[in-house]
Amino acid sequence: MLTRFIQSIFTRLLAIFVAAILLMALLFGLGHLIFDSKETDNSYTKHLAEYLDYLIKDIGVPPDLTRAREISNNLAIDIQISSENLQWNTHPDFAAVEQFHYITLDDADIQVSTRRGLKIAKIEKNGYQYTFVTPGFNYQDLRSKRGLYYLIVIIAVLFLIFYSVRRLFRPIKQIRAGAARIGAGELDFRIESKRTDELGQLTHDINRMACDLEQLLEAKRQLLLAISHELRTPLTRCGVAVEMIEDSGLQTSIKEDLDSMNELIGTLIEAERLNTRHVVLHKETLELNDWMTDLIDQNYPKQQSRIWLLPSPNSILISADVARLKLLIKNLIDNALRHSEKQQSIEVRPGQSDSHNLIQIIDQGEGMSDAVLKQVMQPLYRADESRQRNTGGFGLGLYLSLQIAKAHQGNLEIHSELNRGTTVTVLLPRD
Repeated sequence: MLTRFIQSIFTRLLAIFVAAILLMALLFGLGHLIFDSKETDNSYTKHLAEYLDYLIKDIGVPPDLTRAREISNNLAIDIQISSENLQWNTHPDFAAVEQFHYITLDDADIQVSTRRGLKIAKIEKNGYQYTFVTPGFNYQDLRSKRGLYYLIVIIAVLFLIFYSVRRLFRPIKQIRAGAARIGAGELDFRIESKRTDELGQLTHDINRMACDLEQLLEAKRQLLLAISHELRTPLTRCGVAVEMIEDSGLQTSIKEDLDSMNELIGTLIEAERLNTRHVVLHKETLELNDWMTDLIDQNYPKQQSRIWLLPSPNSILISADVARLKLLIKNLIDNALRHSEKQQSIEVRPGQSDSHNLIQIIDQGEGMSDAVLKQVMQPLYRADESRQRNTGGFGLGLYLSLQIAKAHQGNLEIHSELNRGTTVTVLLPRD
């Protein structure tokens, strides 16, 4: 419990602010010593008294102001002489020194103050008060320098607090990016973190969640594959038995059902085979415009009027597994035809972007809502849950198409508006 408290973000924030307060107090104390120090070294008291006596005798009694001015100029010091009938000084802002704190030196009637190495001394003799200030003192600048010092201290401490807090919460950006990648389907991605506080625990929980999801989906895939393989043997036996049925109408109906089941099993197996990391593609180089023309001519001879092929003006060479790419494009064209009215046409557009070769299939059919669009590429998902044969396939076509595109290091993008149509874009990397 204590270890968790020590390593918590709250404790670290508390430590940062306590350290900031102590640092600010230290620096303000240092500023006080610099600007408002009451301490001075008394070792020179005797010499200072003798020196001041010498200056006062040189000025004379009553004070010779001309001689005082000469001494000020020769020694580069400022002098103030005051009494009931006299108020004279060598600097117009001499009154500033009256606000300083003074101490009286031992064994001498001398008051002194120290400011940033400058010495100020006051002494009364012969009915006059003499004030001497060492050279280079800027009376008006002292307060501004003190204010500037404190301002710099405050800004520096606030900057240190900002930097420390930002560094403390820096992993949040990394966690958000990692969570986005996991949410996008990269379940094998793990967020790196060496922290042991709440952010480290959050990172660990997200990684564990991704691992659990990955294992869950893997178990689901293995179950689908196992069921698919196990179903093939009895289906084969059923096919042999159907050949012995004398009623041709019944035989045809059963064959159609068996063919549909075999197609479903084959699609499942192919999709999960493509979903593995070590899928083997038998790639060939082909010219996309010519290949698309041949595919449509060979597979859709009765739909030529509905399928408009708009080839790219430039030759497009791609490297792809021809059989699987053909399956991908046929799935997309079949979907577009199935979900469009008979009088509506669809467009097939090969093309290129800066980084990808593109194949677009565009229809003006029923379209999809946002809710459907989010799930449409999930395996076995169908917007129409009745699962009747006349309403579509098995919910595997787009899932298989996505796996084929990803196996080619590409992707599948779908944009759709309800009752306005759908655009499906296949992205394949350019060589």
